[in-house]
Amino acid sequence: NLECIIGSNYPLLYGLRQAVPPFGVLLVAIILLCKRRWYDPELRFHEEFVNTVGATMQMVSISLLISITVPFVCYEHPNGKSSMVDHPEMLCFDDSGHLAMATIGIVACCTVVLPFIVLVLHGVFRLPAAKRSSPSMMA
Repeated sequence: NLECIIGSNYPLLYGLRQAVPPFGVLLVAIILLCKRRWYDPELRFHEEFVNTVGATMQMVSISLLISITVPFVCYEHPNGKSSMVDHPEMLCFDDSGHLAMATIGIVACCTVVLPFIVLVLHGVFRLPAAKRSSPSMMA
């Protein structure tokens, strides 16, 4: 558990959690490049990379989306202020730590989740044309 090492610096912990997918993509690229260099020179890097990252993102997309929304799930106090459900000691949009977490969440959404959704939609809309042009490829 990172809290044992870092303490209760929630924005830092949240930032590290949101950094896992981009570093995972980088790790996949490094592994595939090494595989092509030392094991399989005929490796089709682009296809392997897209398939591996796409399958992984498919598996973790809901978890990522839930993780990204954590700073935006707040409950209201009787005095009109609100706190995060996961970290009640942090006031929503009143605390600098919460603002940092909200910013990280928005950046993670724009750089991880939205590009994945756009690529999936792009593939879905291209599929009929690809099937028409090369039916044997889609069999």
